[in-house]
Amino acid sequence: MGLEQRAGHIAPQEFNLSQRKEAVFVPAAQEVFRSEEKKFEGEQPAEDLRRIVKEERNAMSPDGFEPFEPSEDQVNFVNAYRGNFSKEMKLNRKAVERVLTIAHLDGTVSLTSLDNSRKRSIEEVNPDGSVSARRGLFKKQKIEDEEKEPLSRVISTPQGWNIEINGQKMAEQLTKKGLYGKGLQAKFIENFNRLLNTSVFEAVRREKLSGVKHKYIRRKLFLTLFPPLIQLLPRLLLNQDMITTIAYVLPFTFFTYGLMNFSQMERHSILSREIDHPLEWLMPNLEVDKVARTFAYLQGKGRKLVR
Repeated sequence: MGLEQRAGHIAPQEFNLSQRKEAVFVPAAQEVFRSEEKKFEGEQPAEDLRRIVKEERNAMSPDGFEPFEPSEDQVNFVNAYRGNFSKEMKLNRKAVERVLTIAHLDGTVSLTSLDNSRKRSIEEVNPDGSVSARRGLFKKQKIEDEEKEPLSRVISTPQGWNIEINGQKMAEQLTKKGLYGKGLQAKFIENFNRLLNTSVFEAVRREKLSGVKHKYIRRKLFLTLFPPLIQLLPRLLLNQDMITTIAYVLPFTFFTYGLMNFSQMERHSILSREIDHPLEWLMPNLEVDKVARTFAYLQGKGRKLVR
């Protein structure tokens, strides 16, 4: 009788099949799946897939490292390196994307392999298509060219920047030093990380501080130097106190930069800089601040791009 009272006075024969089906609870996983379906009901399938892939990668690798393999989620940095030890290395995707977000480059940075045989195959071909006649003639010159060929190079492309690393030559150099097995692999990855670190910074430096990508770089330099110099030079000529001079020149310079940036943004000027933070409104047209922040990040928190 006590059991019937706790069950609400329902006899076993009165508890039919339909009532039992209603009493069965839906598993928690199905509830979550249904809620996710309702939540993303109006989104595009491609965006859903990209979001799911990114979430799964973050869940599998919380430290941000991922294998050297093709990936759908490569926006700012495309990892296409398939050279020596590519299967043993992992890329710090979070750090690479972070440094490129700080730099705000116009395009994509790609990492590829620099093959020794590519240059050699081009040089050995004669105008008539034959190769035997020139092979012995320029053999010494080709060996010298291979020795002078760098381990890495940064090339400007219409899509952005291409970082090429010669893993084969690097492995050969380490082997000549007597390194093999795990020792060779560890030293190779260490050198590879150093080359990638310096190559990424070179791409940022050349885009922001040279005329490789922007033909108006001299105008940017003039607009950067003019505000502080117009205030600094007269005070130096009058032998005024340096601390007082700096205390006056710096606020005036930042204020002038802010007016210039606001005016250029309003007019959509080709000289306007990239602004990703409120404080960058007070920075100069020549984006030296982004270069400095990139260098500091690569020397600090983002120094280990590959492991």
